[in-house]
Amino acid sequence: MPRTVTLICAAAILASAATPSFAQNRNPTRDSERIYIGDLDLYAPKDAQELLDRIDAASYRVCSDEDRPQNAMERRVSRECGMETADNTVNDLDHPMVNALHQGLSPEVIIEEGSADPYTYGPYLEVPKK
Repeated sequence: MPRTVTLICAAAILASAATPSFAQNRNPTRDSERIYIGDLDLYAPKDAQELLDRIDAASYRVCSDEDRPQNAMERRVSRECGMETADNTVNDLDHPMVNALHQGLSPEVIIEEGSADPYTYGPYLEVPKK
């Protein structure tokens, strides 16, 4: 009987020692996410809206822990973080069509001083956590 108790204790210690590393692998902390925008013409309203959708999705992933169920408070905090992260990303990008759509406007034409070069922004956009 004492040997059985010893084996059970040893198994419990090994299992508890393995749990933290398992939890760390399942729940990585993200400070940002990189999204591809090289396929979008940001002066086209449809593509600008697609970018906003990608930013919203990336912001949600950066701010929430999808690996486990969240209670109501955690969901609210994740939602607020996601909205602030999306706002900051749009403000940092500072593209006229994207800004207009993000503010709820639906412009047909954007007149901007300077270059209309579609490669000004590069093929990727970093969505950093707030």
